[in-house]
Amino acid sequence: HVILLLLSPLLFVVYSQDPQPKCVCETDVAYVGHNISSYPAAGYQECCGLCTTTPGCKKAVLRTDPTLPTKSCILAGEGATKKKEHGTQSCFWDKNGGESPKPKGPPRPKRKPLPKGQPPTSVPEAFAPLSKRNPAKEGYRPVDRRNSEAAPLYPKLCFDDGRKALSTNHWWVPSTLGPNARGKNYITELPYVLNAVDNGLEVGYPWLMVQGHVVQNIIDRHWLVGSERKDMKGHCVRRADELTATLKWGKHLESTLVRGSPYVTMRYKNAPMAVVGTTQGIRTFSVDDNEITDPPTDGQEYKGHKYSAVLRDSDEHWNVYVPPGTPAKIYASPSTFMIKFKPGFSGVVRLALVNNCTSGADGVSRHCASVNTPNSQTDPFIGDFEEAIDAGANVCTEGAVVTSEKTPKGQKVTYHYKDVRCWDSLPDGLLTMIALPHHMAVTPCTGEYRMVQSGGHRNLRGLSLALQTTGHKWELVYPDYDIDWIGHPDKDKLPEIMRALKDGGNGSFIMGGWMQPEGTAEAHFDIRRDMKEGMIDPYNAGKLFAKMARLALIADKLEEFEIRDEQLGKMRTYLSRWLDHTSRNLLIYDTTWGGVISCGCRYIWIDMKEWPEPKGYPVCANNETKLECPTLMDPNFDFGNAYYNDHHFHYGYFIFSAAVVAKFDPVWAKK
Repeated sequence: HVILLLLSPLLFVVYSQDPQPKCVCETDVAYVGHNISSYPAAGYQECCGLCTTTPGCKKAVLRTDPTLPTKSCILAGEGATKKKEHGTQSCFWDKNGGESPKPKGPPRPKRKPLPKGQPPTSVPEAFAPLSKRNPAKEGYRPVDRRNSEAAPLYPKLCFDDGRKALSTNHWWVPSTLGPNARGKNYITELPYVLNAVDNGLEVGYPWLMVQGHVVQNIIDRHWLVGSERKDMKGHCVRRADELTATLKWGKHLESTLVRGSPYVTMRYKNAPMAVVGTTQGIRTFSVDDNEITDPPTDGQEYKGHKYSAVLRDSDEHWNVYVPPGTPAKIYASPSTFMIKFKPGFSGVVRLALVNNCTSGADGVSRHCASVNTPNSQTDPFIGDFEEAIDAGANVCTEGAVVTSEKTPKGQKVTYHYKDVRCWDSLPDGLLTMIALPHHMAVTPCTGEYRMVQSGGHRNLRGLSLALQTTGHKWELVYPDYDIDWIGHPDKDKLPEIMRALKDGGNGSFIMGGWMQPEGTAEAHFDIRRDMKEGMIDPYNAGKLFAKMARLALIADKLEEFEIRDEQLGKMRTYLSRWLDHTSRNLLIYDTTWGGVISCGCRYIWIDMKEWPEPKGYPVCANNETKLECPTLMDPNFDFGNAYYNDHHFHYGYFIFSAAVVAKFDPVWAKK
């Protein structure tokens, strides 16, 4: 285009072209105080491009860096302030000059709406126990621990079914134990970490702290969902299964904890002083998505269903859902936020976090990408997460059943939830859970599930997202994997393996201080005399048996059948000693907790100077037949076996070893 301007006595000709992308820079200027990140860059054009492709970046600051072969490009957010700095350029892509080089993604596809929430359905029967046989009748000596320091805290157990065998490693068990060193009994439910206190639940939201090679979940702020009464006598566990546990506080409070639920739920029954609150001030407060511009500090009453608060000390946005139209008094001081209900309040109250970096201000959130960079800048669809939490708020879970079945696509594990409406006056919602990374990989891509790609939580388990389901179950299909007894060795390693098996290697260290001498062939590996008689803890015994089992498998793979059979013969003898109740360290039946534990050996040393090192061996000084069991008195004995520490691998070694024997000798396995 050509434009003629006649301004006497001169004629100007201005050529107007279509706008082109351009990077506009200020010289000798820097922007500081809000650095998002930095990169090496060859020039201002590259630095501009980095800024436009980084969420939250407003200025690209290019300065000389003597440590780099190129220049340093600092990406500054809108919270940065301008200052003079000689030799520095601060640039941005001029929107009037054309489109920035930021690549345009495809338009957001229109999400297919999920069907409406379905009414709750019945759930199948739970797995039958693997066995109901009484261990005492199978030869395991019974021991009663009700009057010992290991007795359960019976006031914490009030099961409706009056169960006998008590869970010892379930996720909810800390709620039945005494406080830890910090005075807490943390229940890692995720995305929250809970602490059951005398008057309700403390709710913590963990953040990640990285120190060198150590990464930790940190909880330093809490909500209270419960009562302001100080004379409540604590809680007990009423129901529990693989995925849920129901705690109650007398007649007035009851909460079903659900693994992976984005909600913390409390059911109040004529509660005298019901409260939900935190020792944090608020930035904003709203009722049913209508902001209250001047939140009350004196307990002004409101009516609503969803009370929302953005907290000043953590920058977190939480929603509190209450029965629709419930009157509640709001107290919003600079250091606290409280929702208090009228005396005699009954109904369900739910607490849920919907944004862990709402404003990015003041650097208080541990979850923001950088200071002054809220989630809305890095995640433009962050609102989808709150929509999902709203949509699932009326589905309350009271229990769950896990089933498993073989399918053509793999093993299908299904979580069946016993759900009810939280508030009968509202329509059915969509069951909403939080999916961990390993769940996402095996959740079927069908119309029954929607993974919300925005928002979510990050903790030691990784990034977790909201999963919406159309029914009241969650299916996980795990692919079938062919797992052989033993792998195939590299051909170039076979001579070395064969030499170690038949001619001897560099020796093997055996727990208890005994060394298999150098040059001893692994084919003749054996355990010490005292260990053969069962004078050893189950953990180390299991590891030794597992080594023998591995040697038998290796020998079988190499077609060294005599070596295989030699190891199998030893294993039959040693395993049978433990299973036939003739080992000096007896396995006994704890009738109080309902588990099988070790009795333990209190050792004395027998000198045998003519023997090779260690020139002797230990023997048990206690009488196991009279149940003189040191493990019952010392939690550290036998690596805590009598206190149910690590049974899954103490006994897992035994199971693996017995399975190897059974592979080659099924007759022995049937005994």
